[in-house]
Amino acid sequence: MLYIEPIVTLSSVQAQCHQASLYNDITNSKVADFTVSFPAVYGNIPTGFAQAEKSIRLSCTQGNDTFIVHHKVPAAPTITWSSDVIASDWADNSCVRRDCPTYPGYFSDLQYSAQILVNNNADDGTCSTINHVGQTPDLLPDYLHSTPIQSNHFSPSGKAIYDANGEYLVTRIVCKNAGGTRVGVEVWDFNQRNTQREVFFHTL
Repeated sequence: MLYIEPIVTLSSVQAQCHQASLYNDITNSKVADFTVSFPAVYGNIPTGFAQAEKSIRLSCTQGNDTFIVHHKVPAAPTITWSSDVIASDWADNSCVRRDCPTYPGYFSDLQYSAQILVNNNADDGTCSTINHVGQTPDLLPDYLHSTPIQSNHFSPSGKAIYDANGEYLVTRIVCKNAGGTRVGVEVWDFNQRNTQREVFFHTL
C-alpha cells in the first residue's frame, strides 16, 4: 500500500484535487487509479512496477483553472547481499542425561563476514535488521536504523551464534521508502558435513 500526502498550493491558496493515477514514466502509460481523500492519496502499486520509474498524476482545480500535478514516486529499494561463514571447532554432544539437548553437536566458533549494498532510491529511505534465529554481527554497522539513508555499502564481520538444535542462522534486512519495501532474508544451514546458504528477496 502506497500512502502519500501531496499538498498542492498556489498563491497560498490550497487547490482541490479529485482524481489520481499512477503512470509509468518510461512508457507514459497509466498503471493504476488511486483514491483521493484530499490531502491524502493512497493505493496499491501493481506487482512488477515497484522498481519502475513512475509518478502520480493528480487532476486538480483552483477556481476556474484545471491542471495536472506530477508527484514522483521513487523505485522501491534494492539490496545486494553476499556473505561467508567459517565454521570451526566442532564439539560433539556427549551428554547422556535425560534433560540433555537433542542436537548431535555444534560448531563452537562461527565467523561471519558479508558485503551488503543498499540503495533506497530516495534520500528519506530507511533500513532495519532482524535476527530471527541466532545472531550475526550488526549487518549495517554504524548506521542508526531510524536515520534516513539513500545508499551505502556495509562490510560486517565478527562472531555469529546459531541455533545448534535447529542448525540454522536466519537474519533479515528491510529497506523502505515511499515507493515500496524491499525485504532480504538470509538462511544459513549448518551440519557437521555441509554448510549451505540461501538468500531470498521480495518487494512489498
